[in-house]
Amino acid sequence: MSPDSPIPRFRFFHVRESRILPDMSYYTPEDQYAAARREMVDRQIRARGIVDPRVLAAMTEVPRHRFLPRSLWPSAYRDTPLPIGENQTISQPYIIALMTEALELAGRERILEIGTGVGYQTAILAELGGQVFTIERLPTLARAARSCLRELGYGNVETLLGDGTLGLPDQAPFDRILATQFGATAADLVAAGTYGRMAALRGSRITSVPMDRVAGKPRLVPRRSPLIQAARAVGTVFAEA
Repeated sequence: MSPDSPIPRFRFFHVRESRILPDMSYYTPEDQYAAARREMVDRQIRARGIVDPRVLAAMTEVPRHRFLPRSLWPSAYRDTPLPIGENQTISQPYIIALMTEALELAGRERILEIGTGVGYQTAILAELGGQVFTIERLPTLARAARSCLRELGYGNVETLLGDGTLGLPDQAPFDRILATQFGATAADLVAAGTYGRMAALRGSRITSVPMDRVAGKPRLVPRRSPLIQAARAVGTVFAEA
């Protein structure tokens, strides 16, 4: 090996509890967060039945800690929601993955997200879809989300401040709609002239609605219901906490 050759990663080892482990001093902080994301995906998401490889890849790629206050970075990949200010929370990673998988994104969709929060779910959608329009009603969260998404290089996202229950009729129709803001219903959005396929979290179930120009009556459908195949066949999506 020449004097200028780089030292191979994990060259040195130490012994702890009778096991040989790589020297963790060789990890940068971002390496450690990347390792935490891989563990999060394996233990919290894949183990609970999320199988879409694109969703799993996006959850492995997007740095959740970057959307949180620095004081919460050590907790970023835990299996729990976390506070983001304004009496709001960033959702548990599994719920993010479950809602995203329910949308069955192929890569070219125009997506409307109602309830940006700090933008983590937005980033997952941006990894998987074509163009994302996201609406947040709280100015501080909208500013934080816009800034973080810009810093991370998501050029296919437009972050808007406003009432998501009014939809975004000037950009409709959408291929997919993800509603996490409380109070946003399919009937509201259709009445406002916003259409698209919708997934909306409602406690332990989600409102299951094909979004046509005629507002159908929302139904609550358990995720493992025998109706699942029939619902998907008519363009309905659902998930559960």
